[in-house]
Amino acid sequence: MSAEKIRILGITGPSGCGKDTAARFIKNLYPGTFHYVTLCTTRPPRDKDENGYHFLLPNEFLQQVIDGTMLNAQEFNGWYYGLSKNDLINSKINVLPMNNEMILQMIEENRKDYTLDIVFIETLDKPRLLHILQ
Repeated sequence: MSAEKIRILGITGPSGCGKDTAARFIKNLYPGTFHYVTLCTTRPPRDKDENGYHFLLPNEFLQQVIDGTMLNAQEFNGWYYGLSKNDLINSKINVLPMNNEMILQMIEENRKDYTLDIVFIETLDKPRLLHILQ
């Protein structure tokens, strides 16, 4: 009997469209079905109460990449961001905000241990840009 695939629901769209808000809303609406996945980063927290990421030291992040625990890894503005397998739950649909690079990397890898479904959020530019500026 084959192992059950990990289910991932990626929420994507332009910057400031509400990806994270939508992912958390889905998880909160159906907590028995969805698990919100917290991504990893090597950047420092922006404030002492920020909890939107698992903050790792660069050597900790790299070790997860080497071990194969980091399912997805990318660099942005000198910091590393990734999706750790340790944060996924087999018994629920794992929902998380994703950028295009994450999605493309996961599609190109064509791994057989997970399924990936994508929801794209389309918004009007003016409210989205106002949100970013706030």
